[in-house]
Amino acid sequence: MDTLTQTKLSRAEWKSIESPVTPQEKTILGLIRDGFHHVNIRMNDTLTMMTFTKLENTVEIHLFLYQKFLKPEIMKIVEKYGTVFSTLMDFNVKENALKKIKSVDAIRIKNVESNLVENQSKMFEFTLLDLCKNMIRSIYLWHKKASSKSSKKKEEDPILYLYTLIQLKKNNFLHLNPHISVFCDIVISLGKEYTDLNSICNNAATYIEKNPYLLQYEDRTLFSHQKEIFSIFKGKGQSQGLGLGQETPKLVLYMAPTGTGKTLSPIGLSEKYRVLFVCVARHVGLALAKSAISLEKKVAFAFGCETASDIRLHYFSAVDYTINKRSGGIGKVDNANGSNVEIMICDAQSYLPAMYYMMGFNPVERIVTYWDEPTITMDYLEHPLHTTIHKNWQENKIPNIILSCATLPREDEISVTIQDFRETFPGAEIHTITSYDCKKSIPILNKDGYCVLPHFLFSDLVELRECAEYCENNKTLLRYFDLAEIVRFIEFCHSTAFTEGAGGLPDYIRISGYFADISDITMNSLKLYYLELLKYLSKSLSSDSTYVGKTNCFEALEKTRLKRFDITSGPSSSSTSSSTSSSTSSMPLSRTTSMQYMPTTSQPPITKSHSDMSFLGSTIVTTNSVTAVTKQPEIPASVQGILLTTSDAYTLTDGPTIFLAEDIERIATFYMKMSKIPEGMLQNISQTILQNDKLLKEIEELDVIVEKKLQVKDNSDKTNSAGGGSSSSGGGREKRVWDPETENMMEKINQLRKKIQMVNMDPTYIPNTVPHQKVWTPTKSVHENAFMPSVDEETVREIMMLEIDRTFKILVLLGIGVLIKQECLAYEEIVKRLAHDQRLFIILASSDYIYGTNYQFCHGIVGKDLTNMTPQKTLQAMGRIGRNNIQQEYTVRFRDDDMIRGLFSCPLENREAVMMERLFSRD
Repeated sequence: MDTLTQTKLSRAEWKSIESPVTPQEKTILGLIRDGFHHVNIRMNDTLTMMTFTKLENTVEIHLFLYQKFLKPEIMKIVEKYGTVFSTLMDFNVKENALKKIKSVDAIRIKNVESNLVENQSKMFEFTLLDLCKNMIRSIYLWHKKASSKSSKKKEEDPILYLYTLIQLKKNNFLHLNPHISVFCDIVISLGKEYTDLNSICNNAATYIEKNPYLLQYEDRTLFSHQKEIFSIFKGKGQSQGLGLGQETPKLVLYMAPTGTGKTLSPIGLSEKYRVLFVCVARHVGLALAKSAISLEKKVAFAFGCETASDIRLHYFSAVDYTINKRSGGIGKVDNANGSNVEIMICDAQSYLPAMYYMMGFNPVERIVTYWDEPTITMDYLEHPLHTTIHKNWQENKIPNIILSCATLPREDEISVTIQDFRETFPGAEIHTITSYDCKKSIPILNKDGYCVLPHFLFSDLVELRECAEYCENNKTLLRYFDLAEIVRFIEFCHSTAFTEGAGGLPDYIRISGYFADISDITMNSLKLYYLELLKYLSKSLSSDSTYVGKTNCFEALEKTRLKRFDITSGPSSSSTSSSTSSSTSSMPLSRTTSMQYMPTTSQPPITKSHSDMSFLGSTIVTTNSVTAVTKQPEIPASVQGILLTTSDAYTLTDGPTIFLAEDIERIATFYMKMSKIPEGMLQNISQTILQNDKLLKEIEELDVIVEKKLQVKDNSDKTNSAGGGSSSSGGGREKRVWDPETENMMEKINQLRKKIQMVNMDPTYIPNTVPHQKVWTPTKSVHENAFMPSVDEETVREIMMLEIDRTFKILVLLGIGVLIKQECLAYEEIVKRLAHDQRLFIILASSDYIYGTNYQFCHGIVGKDLTNMTPQKTLQAMGRIGRNNIQQEYTVRFRDDDMIRGLFSCPLENREAVMMERLFSRD
C-alpha cells in the first residue's frame, strides 16, 4: 500500500466523498463553520424541561414547572435531611412575587403533563435532582456511620456527585430551570464542607476520567487551537507598506494533537478565505472533502495534475455546465471555471497548477494555503517527493500559509524557513499555535505490560528534570500520561513515607496550595501539576544529601506498579491430559480423520533476525488419529503481550487495533501460526480456497473470450475522467450483440460462480467471540467489552474471489486486514472499508500508513523493527489511537522500551526540522 501516491483519484475514492456523514458529525461540522464568526460558540443539545415541552421561555412558566414537578421532590429531600444539614433549610423560592401564567399556557402544560412525567429521565433538571439527592444521602450515611462507628463499607461516594455537579454547572444548558440551579448551588456548598482537595485528586481517575456524566452532558465548543486560528484570520491586520485593503501576510505554525479537529479547521476558514488544502497523504484530503461536501461547501480537486486542465470540480462548485436531459440534473461540467470554489484539495505534485488556478479567480491575499502534515517524508534523508516539495515552496505566490502538524518543529528549530518567508513576503506576521487539548488519557505500555510515565523511566534526577521540562515544551505528550498512575504519584509525594525523608513539600506545591478550588481540578490541570512536582522534586532532592546517589527515589511506586492486563501465555495447564508439554494440549481441536500440514508457499522464510519470533520455524507434528495435536514450542516471554489472536485477545477492548511494523508479511505469518488453528481445519480451508481459485481462473479465461466476442457500442461521453464530478450520468446506451456460443459461455460463467464455496471459520478461533474467550482468557470468563471482528458473509465472498495470497484470505476470517503494497487494489479497498466500519479486529500496516488514515483505533502496537523511527513520527503513529469522541479504554503498546525513553527525551537532532529548513526555503 502506497499512502503517499500522487495520482488521480480512483472511481472508489470519488464515490467515497459522496457518502453522507452521521447527523452527529454534521452538527460538529456546522459548529466549526459557524465558529469562525463566533469563536466562543457553545452548543448543548441536552433536553431541559422547557426545550422538551417547547413552551414559551418565560419566568412564569419556569416557576410553574418548578412548583408542579420539581418542588415536591426537593421538599422531600429538605424534610428528610434538613434537620441534619441546616444549609438545606436556606433554600427558598419567592413564589408569590410573580404573575400567574396565562390560561392558554396552562392548557398547553396540561396537554404535555403526562408525557413530561413519563420522560423525566430525559430532562436534565431531573438528572441534577438525582445527583443532589444521591450526594446528600451519601453524606448523611457517612455522617450516620461516623457517629455510630459503623464498620460497614460505604456504597456511594458523595464526592463523585459533588465533583460532577460542580463541573456540570459550568455548561450552557438551554433554558435550564433557574430554581433547580439555585438548589444545586446550596447542595454544592454543603458538599464542600465535607470535602477537601486531596480527596478529589486522589480519586481523579474515577471522578474525571471514568465519569460518564461529564462527557454525556458537556458543551460542544471549538478547541482552543481552532479559536486561535480563526481569530488570527478574522482580523484585518495591515502591514506597513501595503495598500489600503491589503492584509498582512501570515505564516502560522499550527500544532495541535491529532484527533482534535485540526484538519477540519479549513471549513471555518473558508467562510472568509479561499483555502488551498495541500495533503501529501490523499486520505486526509478525501476525509476533509467528505466533511465539506456534507455542508454543501464548494470543493475542487487537484490530484495527479500536470496542468490546470486536470483539475476537477465537484457539482456544488460548478458554474458552467450542461443539463442531463434524461435525469434533469447536472450533466457535463466546465472544469475551467472555478470562480465558486471555496476549498481546493490537492496533493503535493498538483500544488502549483492548483495555486495558479485559484489565483485566476481570487486575489492572492484572499487565499490561504493550508499545508497539512508538512513533516511527511521529512524523516527520510532522501525521498522522491522532496524535489516536488522544495519546488512548491520556491515558486509559491500565496502570502498566507498554515503549516499544520501535531509534531511540527518549534519556531526556533525552523528559523531558516521563517526568515525565508519574511524575505519573500515583507512585513509578514509569524504566529505559533500550540495546543494540548485532550479529553482522554491513552496510556503507554512497555513490552512487559506496565504503564510508563517519566518517573518510571528516569532514575537520575537531572534526567528526570530535563524530561519534565521537555514535556512542558511539548505538551502533546500529556495525552499519553496515565491519570491513574499520576494520581498514585501525587498521593505518594504527599504521604508520610515520602515527605519524612524529603523534608516535606512546601505549601505552594501541595495540592491545597496549587489548586484554589475543586472546579480547577481537571484532567489537564492534574497533568500539568504532575510536571510541576517532577521539576520541584528533581531539583530539591538532587540538592539533598539524603538523596544524592540514590538510584530511584520513586522505587516504592515502581515496586507496587501493576500490569495493565493479566497477560498469560495461553490456556491454563490444568486442561493438559497427556504426557506432552503443557504448551501442546489445551488447544481447541476439530474432529477430523486425516490432517496434513499444507504450508503457504508465499510465506517469507523464517530467519533468526527477529529473536522474538525465531520459534516460528519449529516442527509441526501431525497424526492420523481422530483428534490431532499440533505441537507448539514453548512461547518466549518476548512475545507475551502480542498474542493478539489467542491469550492476549481479550485485552483489545472497545474497538479495532492497529499493529505498525516494518516487516508486515512476517507479522501476518506470525498470527497465522499463533492462532493455533488445527491443521485439518486449515487444510479444509486451503482446499476450499484452492478450489475457488481454480474456478476463478476458469471464469477469468471465459470472461476474456466473452469480451472478445461481444460487440460493444458505447455512445457515452468518454472525455470525462472516471468518477469525476463532471462525468455524464446517462447520456448514452450500451448495446451488446449476443450469439448462441456467447450465451452458452455466459451461462457457464454463472454456473461456475455458483460453485464458489463460502469459507467459514469456527468461532472458537475468531478472537474474542464467546467460545474463543472461554478458551483463552485467564479466568475462562467472558469480557463483554472485548472487541471482536464482524466480517459479513458478502465481504468474505468478495475476499475469496480475489487473486491474493491465501494467507490474507484466512486472516480476514480472523478479522485481520493487511495493508501492504500489492497488485490487488480491490483487497486494499475492502480492508479500508472494513476499517472504516469498525469490523476488523486488527490492521497490520507499515509506519507510512499512519499518514493515510483517519480510522478509529482503540489500541496500537508499535513493532520492535521500527526502532529507527523518529520520535516525531512515533507520535504521529500514536495519534491514530483514541480518535473516538467517547472515553473508552485505550493503550499504545511498545515492543521496544528504548523507543519510549526516546519519546520523552530531547533528541540530539530533530531530523524533521533539519529537512524542513532544507526544503522549505528558496536557497
